[in-house]
This record gives sequence, structure tokens and C-alpha cells, in this order.
Amino acid sequence: SDLGVFALDSVQAIGSDVVFISTSDDSISEVARSLGGLFRDDAVILHTSGSLSSAVLAQLRSETRSIGSMHPLVSVSSDAMSGIFHGAYFCIEGDERAISTATDIAISLGGIPFSIPSENKPLYHAAAVTAAGHVTALIGIACELMLKAGVPADLASTALMPLVESVVGNIAAKGTAASLTGTYSRGDITTAQTHIDALEKHADPMTQELFIDLAIHSLAIARTNGLDESRASEVENVLRIAHDAVGE
Repeated sequence: SDLGVFALDSVQAIGSDVVFISTSDDSISEVARSLGGLFRDDAVILHTSGSLSSAVLAQLRSETRSIGSMHPLVSVSSDAMSGIFHGAYFCIEGDERAISTATDIAISLGGIPFSIPSENKPLYHAAAVTAAGHVTALIGIACELMLKAGVPADLASTALMPLVESVVGNIAAKGTAASLTGTYSRGDITTAQTHIDALEKHADPMTQELFIDLAIHSLAIARTNGLDESRASEVENVLRIAHDAVGE
């Protein structure tokens, strides 16, 4: 819009040697098809989707024209500040020239580029969503449980933030395995049962099942950290019985 362009059919030519398509995922193919004849013959064309690979731009590839994708592993909002990409990791894939170009751009933004096979973009994106959107959803569930526990509404989220920030800081410094603390890292059987009882009384089945699944996964991490197997097995048995009960 800075160039006075508000519709695809008003574009006459695209003279840039590097072009980014940063529309929604579902629109990338349509945009590429609509603008296909307007790019320079030697252009590098990149999209910024996390889930789609460069294959969605295949119709634009030629002997001299290169395609790829460049996805920043950082949350970008409409009011993002300058410098947001400094220190961010960029997942890059595509043709050789596209990878080289995107790598140079990422570095110039202060980012850290890495590449993966194109066919693995969906799995990569699932990992990113798990670390961002799903964590947001998980903290939302924790806030709801705080409210149900009687924590004042103005504290339900605020009181959790130092805890969340300390966990993220520990993971950054030590990794996930070394950062696991609490009930399931210790294999506290009695506490695990009180969690199950409280959730059965106050939470919906989906929340109960999610909590138990995560507890089982935490227990697996605890095992790698050396938790006594007999204790781990006993806690796991309690969790799996509860999981089956929720599903009935």
C-alpha cells in the first residue's frame, strides 16, 4: 500500500530482484499464480510461511528464477518494534540461490539462519506452533484453573508470569531435561493423585486428559534424568488409570 497498490490486478510489473510474498498461507499459491508473469526473469521469490515449503511457488521457478521460503521463529504482531528479528532464528529452504539470498537477508537483520529439507516444513511448523501457540493455550488453561482454585481474577495470570519466565530462562540456560522440576520430576505419587482428584472435580474432560498426557510426558523426561524406575512405574500406573477413566 505504500506504493499505492491495493489490488493484484493493479500491478503492472515487479522490478525487484528479491520479492517476498507474506500473505496468509491459503493465499500464497493464488498470489503466485496472479503475479506469475510480472516478476523479473532472474528474481528470487520467497514466501514467509512456516508450514508451507517452496513447492507452493513451483509455478514460478525457471532456469534463471529462484524460489524459496524464509520463516522467522519469532512472534510478529501488527505493532512489532524495529529490531524484532535481532537474535531470531530463520528457517530457510528452497533453491540454492534462494537459500543463499535468504541467508544473507537473515544475517543482515541480525538473525541466525538455518536450513531444513523442504519436505519437513510441516513438521518443523508443528514444532514451532507447539512452542508458541500451544504454550499460550496451555498458560490460558492454567489461568482458568487458578480462577477455579479461588485466585483473584486480577492475579490469575500475573501470579503465574514469574514462574513461566523462570522456566523459560532455565530451558534457555540448561535445556528441557535439566529444567524439569516438581511433582513428576520427583515421582510424587500422592501429589499426582491429588491433581487427578482435583481436576476430575473442577475441570472438563479435555483439560483432564491434556494434563495427564503432559504428566506422562514429564515422567518420561524424569526417567531420563534418573528417576527410580519403581517409583516412575507406580506414578505412571496412576496416571494411565486416570487417563482411561476420563475416556470412558
